[in-house]
Amino acid sequence: MSIYSKLKKYLGFPQRSPDTDFVKISGEPTWNSPYFMMKLCHGQDQVTRELSNHGWKSFEKPMPHYFANIIQKLNNGLFIDVGANTGFYSLLALSVSKKIRIEAYEPVIEIFHILKKNIDKNGYRKRALIFPYAISDKSGDGYLYIPDNSHGLIETSASLSSNFKESIMEHRSIKKYSLDELYCNSQPVNIIKIDAEGHDLEVLTGAQNIIKRDRPIIFIEVLLGSNEEEMTNIIKNNSYKDYVLFQDGLSRPNNSIIHETLAWNHILIPEEKIGILDN
Repeated sequence: MSIYSKLKKYLGFPQRSPDTDFVKISGEPTWNSPYFMMKLCHGQDQVTRELSNHGWKSFEKPMPHYFANIIQKLNNGLFIDVGANTGFYSLLALSVSKKIRIEAYEPVIEIFHILKKNIDKNGYRKRALIFPYAISDKSGDGYLYIPDNSHGLIETSASLSSNFKESIMEHRSIKKYSLDELYCNSQPVNIIKIDAEGHDLEVLTGAQNIIKRDRPIIFIEVLLGSNEEEMTNIIKNNSYKDYVLFQDGLSRPNNSIIHETLAWNHILIPEEKIGILDN
């Protein structure tokens, strides 16, 4: 291996696999975690392209670091990935922990098929279930609003919220479910990641029984226009703290959720589990 290749591996930068349509992504060296691969889609997958150019530690910094660290500490149980896209966080979880199980939801059928290929390529089907459904506050039929995709890239902003994007190319009928209905008799849910493009409050609202029962750690996106008051009520009523993921690290624990212009990603942690952030 060349010095350049060794340096890329040490820094966590991805390497091309022999299959030129996949990127080989190394984990954090100090965890000695195995690599995983993601499909490039000939450069159309914005997430994989970002990983290819800069490495996973720079993607949505510092969320992957905290996410992988928490997954490794828990090292078992069930991770629910809402808005999985092509599967970066699901693959990261599966590579960091040999025991974690994931159930991932991606309602855009074209992206769902890429997610399936990424899971299959890495041999994770025994620990991963994936579904082409949307997650909301209640189960039933709904519409998925697809923005204009004339940019030629894989569209990452489809939403159940009709006003999330100004320019809508099409809307599709979709089955939607609440997490409480899906997991009313499941094994304990340890971690939930919510990236629902403006529909995050509804996902959180539909998971309150799980929150009370299992006390999961929740990674959630808080965008401009989010209903901060309702989100705050949920964490207060369930004795959770909010941590904002700034590029240089975590905020202090907060009792309320506020949108931050430069830091959309938050961690919601039950008060009794705050110690998981130590070290």
